[in-house]
Amino acid sequence: MLSILDLDTKEIIYNHEFVRGDQISTFYWASKDRLVFELLRSGRDSTRYFATGQVYSTNIDGTKQIMLAGYNAKREAIRTGQGSAKRPAQVANMMPDDKEHIIVQFYDSSEFFELWKMNIYNGRMSKITTAPVKQADFTFDSQGEVTGALGVNLQFELVYYIYKENLPIEYDPLDCREASDDETCVRVRTSRPKVSDWQFLTKVDPFKQIQPISSFGRKIYMLGYGEGNKSDRRGLYTYDIISKKYNEIFTHPRVDIEIGAIAVDDANKVIGVRADDAYPSFVVLKSVKSDLKDALIEIQKAYPYESFYVTSSSTDMNRLIVYMTSDINPGTFFLYDRNKSEFTPLARQWSKVNYQDLNQMIAYDFKNRDGVPIQAFFTQAKNKSSKKTIIYPHGGPWARDYWGYDPTVQFLAENDFNVIQMNIRGSTGYGYKFVSEVFGNFEEVLEDIYDGIEFFHSEGLIDKENLCIYGGSYGGYAATMAPINRPDLFKCAASDAGLYDIEAQYIRGDIRRSRGGKVFLDRAFKGDNNEIDATQSPINRVSEMKVPFFLLHGKQDIRTPFRDAELFMNEMDKNNISYEKMIITKEEHGFSNEENREASMERLLKFFNKYL
Repeated sequence: MLSILDLDTKEIIYNHEFVRGDQISTFYWASKDRLVFELLRSGRDSTRYFATGQVYSTNIDGTKQIMLAGYNAKREAIRTGQGSAKRPAQVANMMPDDKEHIIVQFYDSSEFFELWKMNIYNGRMSKITTAPVKQADFTFDSQGEVTGALGVNLQFELVYYIYKENLPIEYDPLDCREASDDETCVRVRTSRPKVSDWQFLTKVDPFKQIQPISSFGRKIYMLGYGEGNKSDRRGLYTYDIISKKYNEIFTHPRVDIEIGAIAVDDANKVIGVRADDAYPSFVVLKSVKSDLKDALIEIQKAYPYESFYVTSSSTDMNRLIVYMTSDINPGTFFLYDRNKSEFTPLARQWSKVNYQDLNQMIAYDFKNRDGVPIQAFFTQAKNKSSKKTIIYPHGGPWARDYWGYDPTVQFLAENDFNVIQMNIRGSTGYGYKFVSEVFGNFEEVLEDIYDGIEFFHSEGLIDKENLCIYGGSYGGYAATMAPINRPDLFKCAASDAGLYDIEAQYIRGDIRRSRGGKVFLDRAFKGDNNEIDATQSPINRVSEMKVPFFLLHGKQDIRTPFRDAELFMNEMDKNNISYEKMIITKEEHGFSNEENREASMERLLKFFNKYL
């Protein structure tokens, strides 16, 4: 449900609800009186919500609602020119200077997405362009003009193209789907007699990705690794499309700048970045003048120990809706009135949680056996004298843990378990060399977990004789392989949606079908070798499992398919190894249904208490 609140009266103007349990996934202010939003729907065979491809527009009081795009789009929203709105879509750009139109991105089976300009009142639309690559992410300038596309070419390589309109035609008019990377392809718009071209910029390493952020004049703001991808850490750069030169704006000395950690104002200027080195910090760009930048500085001064971002604001930037969160704040929305220097709470996430009972998460640094710095987070049990500890590795492994609120961590801490999260080698966020340590070495990097246990034991924070390990996805892999390698360290282990057979990812997993998936899998699992080391798959080491084991999995999982978990359990049975299991028919990669999540937490709690 989406509720429209009058900030002056604090009264609800209208509640936007849908039948069949549909949910609004994303909404946008098209004007002060009109909204655009997209829908999610729960699957028939799954509890997870998925995008419907439906885009709606409505007045804030619920009147004049229209489905702009989607399979059930009304006739008035269906066609103009040579296109149909009766197909899945999403909002690509809100065109801030145009209150009647937006840019919509349509999908089809060819995966060469199209951009159309659409009227939000009647659904009439005109085509802008078709992407030169599959599965494209588009970038735009401050006026809503398309500037680039990041996607996959026909060789399944990740590439980035720049879009420029009405250049003199000096090139062979190659179809963009056939052009090689060093050629420029030309595409004629069907809706008007203008010529546009897509010009190749660069190939992109799936593990060293550039990410275009926004465009301003002839410059493109992007996250990347500089000229020739030579930097180890991802930083903020500008790229000049005329001189073809990169200019470094900001690179942190230790951590990568994350894709979701960029602040951009209404003029499409990047005004600051968040760096997550242990605790989050916001870095403003001094050279940029912006009312939003000034507001962010004020918020940071008022709440220095919170992570925050602005969800929306008035046009004069005097009133802002600010979302704040921390390790002991699951999420609170505030109205910030800059004229009054006043923060008024509006709503809380996890409203049933007593914020006063939450446990602090403390960052630690230690060095592994080879002297490599490893960052970790420790959340102490509510009972401060408890030495019962859960090692909680993250998924991925191309992901990382952050300081902040984690419901699983807080549940365990509330029930008297210490929780340790480690960003071991292979985690993202600490530079390319750090993440590349896992390539072909899924098992070897687990040594960082063993070294981390020794560190926290030496600090007197835990008793290494009183440990269990639990994780999901790659964390499930770690929770399975770690006790196989070091049964002396763990009293029990639990794996949720775990990876049990690396080779099966080429046969059944969905990554192989994703953007750059084959290249990704080869780099991840083979590294510099030409083949996979079969001994790194838990299914080939089942006989070495010596600790009590609990397996959780959803039958609809396509990332680490249930069939692999089933074969792993068969091997456990053949080796007469007892284990507990929790299999949910309609769940996918991790449990999304609230009742199933609660049931799994209770089962885990009972399991851990049996052995600790």
